[in-house]
Amino acid sequence: MTTLHLRGIDVSDQLYWSWEWDAEGGPRFAVLERATVTPMLAELASAVPGGSEAPSADESRFPPHVSARLATARLSGDVVAEHALSMVGRILSGPLADPLIELDFSSRLGAAVLPDRLLDELRVAALRASERLVVRILPPLSCAAVPWELLPTRNGADPQERLLDLADIVTTAPLLARDGEPLQRPDGPGAGAVYIIDPEAPGTGAVLSATQQAGWRRLLEGRPAPVLASIREPVTRDWLSARLAGQAVDRLMYVGHAKSGVAGGGGDALVLADRRSTFGHGPSSAGGRRRDLTATDLLLGTRGRADRLARLASERGVTVAEVERAEFGRVTTYPARAVDADGSPREVSGRELWPMPPRVALIACQSGGDFGHLEPFGLVTAILELGAELVTATRWPLLTDAAFADGATPLNDLAHEIDRRHDGADPLRGIPAWQRGMLDRWRRSGDPVAAPVMWAAITTFHAPDRAIL
Repeated sequence: MTTLHLRGIDVSDQLYWSWEWDAEGGPRFAVLERATVTPMLAELASAVPGGSEAPSADESRFPPHVSARLATARLSGDVVAEHALSMVGRILSGPLADPLIELDFSSRLGAAVLPDRLLDELRVAALRASERLVVRILPPLSCAAVPWELLPTRNGADPQERLLDLADIVTTAPLLARDGEPLQRPDGPGAGAVYIIDPEAPGTGAVLSATQQAGWRRLLEGRPAPVLASIREPVTRDWLSARLAGQAVDRLMYVGHAKSGVAGGGGDALVLADRRSTFGHGPSSAGGRRRDLTATDLLLGTRGRADRLARLASERGVTVAEVERAEFGRVTTYPARAVDADGSPREVSGRELWPMPPRVALIACQSGGDFGHLEPFGLVTAILELGAELVTATRWPLLTDAAFADGATPLNDLAHEIDRRHDGADPLRGIPAWQRGMLDRWRRSGDPVAAPVMWAAITTFHAPDRAIL
């Protein structure tokens, strides 16, 4: 297996790349000018959900089903629906969902962010290699949302050739505190899988339809291996702790809502059903009705509890008891594993509360946004620190199936596909193979269900066991 290790870093007005092949010594370097890179990254941001708004969306290009719904929303004065449908129309008529403009956009994006010499080496290596290349990318902050798989290789003989045609793309995890420690894996076959599918939580709606939720129930009821599942039910951090720490588990599959932290990656969170009274390192959400499970919570568990309360008390000029009541209500609750026999809370690490299985999938909005923070820390990094070896997540928010016409279900299909690949022998090969199938379908037919705005959001972070034995 021939592997290219590619690393990027933002420095002032330039983007620096270094790369090296595992079979050869010595890195190569290239420098790209920020003045060329920045405009294309702005175009990318306006082409994906959750990114910056386009200066003016051309509503005449919106898909007919979106235009019809938008007209109804305006007639009824539903401002919220109007805004949401305008976003959907902009995305579905944009460069990652329109086959007439996608190749040109991806070509310009690739020309802005990848050096010519790198692509020249990749094409030569692909001709020589007996099997598909592997490209492991450690992206710079500015390029956290770039869909590398989609970028053309600048092959004069085949302008449609993409990086994904030559290589399996893997996102290299950032440096971890657990590097050098042996990873703990479940013993033997038959280890269980934990599924959290569309969990209920205050202030949120479902991401799947009732029919799709029922489909997941039927699927999991037929699985031979132990399955610990919650489908459209309230899930708390205590429920999750009991499933992950209570028995051997080799996979975790989460399909639901995730939230990006306003003040950095530590605030990136899974949206669960914990109430405000639940202890956490982040603020409450949904008007004080909910406390999300943040990356910081996953990493620290209840450690630092006393320090956090003391710091807040000092900042507000009140007692610790007063600040605890203000933050959590009359009685603060904790996961069962963080409570002594006499009911007293104790400080327990995140690894003790939520030891992660080797494979984790987070099909949720921008769940893999770790490299979009100045310090690359978010849900994925926290989960890797807790013992996972690979985490599949998304670079940007995903559209729900309600955005598509004619009963198309690309979100649910995507979730099932990632589940199948994680259940297979090698997700690092299986997921790119699925993406290549979607790319071929897109190139042949321009099918909206195969639009890169959905499947190109997926990336897998890999942090193998690097212990020195």
